[in-house]
Amino acid sequence: MYNFRIPFKNLSSFIVSFLLVPLSLFSIFACSDNGSGSNAPTVASSEDLGLCSAENEGSSFYVAVDNGKYTCSGGTWIAVPNLSECTDENENSVVQETNKADYFYGFYFTCESQEWRKASTPEIISGKACNASIEGSFTADTVYSSSSSKTYFLDYSSSSAAVPDTAISFEVNRWVCDGNVWRGLTTGEYLSNTYCNDKTNGLFTVDSSDLSNIRIYVCDNYKWRAANEKESLTQSLCSESSLGKVVNGYICSTLGWRVATVFESAVQTLCTTDNAGEFVNATYPTGTTLTIDSESVTYSSPVKLLTICDSGWRLATNFEKSVGVICNEEREGQKKIDTTQKKIISSYNAYYIAYICKKSFWRELPEGEFGYGAPCIPELEGVTYTDSSEVRIAGKNRYTCSDSRWQN
Repeated sequence: MYNFRIPFKNLSSFIVSFLLVPLSLFSIFACSDNGSGSNAPTVASSEDLGLCSAENEGSSFYVAVDNGKYTCSGGTWIAVPNLSECTDENENSVVQETNKADYFYGFYFTCESQEWRKASTPEIISGKACNASIEGSFTADTVYSSSSSKTYFLDYSSSSAAVPDTAISFEVNRWVCDGNVWRGLTTGEYLSNTYCNDKTNGLFTVDSSDLSNIRIYVCDNYKWRAANEKESLTQSLCSESSLGKVVNGYICSTLGWRVATVFESAVQTLCTTDNAGEFVNATYPTGTTLTIDSESVTYSSPVKLLTICDSGWRLATNFEKSVGVICNEEREGQKKIDTTQKKIISSYNAYYIAYICKKSFWRELPEGEFGYGAPCIPELEGVTYTDSSEVRIAGKNRYTCSDSRWQN
């Protein structure tokens, strides 16, 4: 691979000298558009140019057999490159020198920063220098046989490039346009034929060339990398936008993928401070085993159960089901009595269970607290009262605040 720049005006040329002929013969040369875009007189071959002398210094002729022009300069006919001037208009273009008499005939050149330079292999194949307009494009040097004598390059500039029936299958060099440079493909790019960017972020591809060691790659943050075990199992990235997503028994948490609890699998999201106190009528599948009232229950068919976000997801209590409201900031400090639940200590001491809404959750009140209206705190140590509130079922029990609880 060469690495040099050739200003258009200074391209070296193949030098040809010819036999002298009388200048009077120039009058027989044709002067018309010869198909090359030049209006220079046309001659059949370089042998028809005649003598390059002071009299015709600077004159040019188009030589048909060479498909290019010659200019008389310093007593010698100089082959003129067919390359046009490298300007902003043809920046990044790749062209081939077609003047057969020029030293660089057949070479490909790329227009870059108003100078022609020798084109690289991927530039020749794709026909363009890597630039922002083709960022992420692929190209390859796959060749295939044709019914003609020509050899063609198979362009992989898009992932949907059609492969002819006569394509030869073998390992090839492939490149991707990345940051204004054609570079070799990474493993993930090679397997997926996809450039990793914001549009393909989260895409997975599988390398199954070795069935005893199948490897999975993922496009993550503009780079292809090997997927970890949990990413491979879920075929998903765990990111801020996918928090709470449940896939194949795993849930995306702030710490990454982890095994989901039976409740998270049913509710299909995380329990956080943002949804604290939320009730969900979640569906639990056949075979689910849950602990209800200290007993383990396995369901033989799908069942819907009211589930609440507490410090984590849990089944709602009977009281929470009967209340049917969420304990939120508006209900902070609110108390409710559950008349379906009783505590019978003796025939003269029985009461209903009471609850208080505290910090987004219904909490069971300790015995004696509902009647007094406040918990037993150090400042109330020794205080005594008789509970005759509606929480009482039987008797008027007397309580004393002692050791941080109401005792009778």
